[in-house]
Amino acid sequence: MRLAPAALALLLCACGTLSLGEAEIPEICHDLTPIDVPPAPPGPKGTFESRSPLDIPSDLTGVPGASELELTLLRVVFSAQGVSDLGFVEEVDLAVLTSGDRIKVASYERTTAAPREIALVPETALDLAALSAGDAAELDAEITSSSFPTSPWTLLPRACYGARAELNWSAQ
Repeated sequence: MRLAPAALALLLCACGTLSLGEAEIPEICHDLTPIDVPPAPPGPKGTFESRSPLDIPSDLTGVPGASELELTLLRVVFSAQGVSDLGFVEEVDLAVLTSGDRIKVASYERTTAAPREIALVPETALDLAALSAGDAAELDAEITSSSFPTSPWTLLPRACYGARAELNWSAQ
């Protein structure tokens, strides 16, 4: 019977890394930095551009034993504080900026009179773990309106992700 534990120990040492499986989080949402928007002067149609760091939630980074991490952007949701709704927003063009590249994520064109939230779903899968491996990624939103509010308001962005990790264990 002593031979079985010794053989198992030898097998574990010889294998090096053993795959334990995969872990998946179907969806986790994270509030991004709120953006204070100053009052707009009354007048013609205009565009407001906002950039905010696309912070990856700390819950999803540094997973112990993860040899591979996929972090997919599922959607970005905009809501606002200081205004009753987002009915003044006509269009939104959403992109991720990284290393000088602008990667289009999604666009929005108003179809309802006064939405309280605007949800933007990426047109194609976007792996944020790969994008943010080098430099920090930024979320860039170009918002077009024919009449921005003439009082200050705050844009509240929220990003929702899906995550998958392959978990490994090293015997050494």
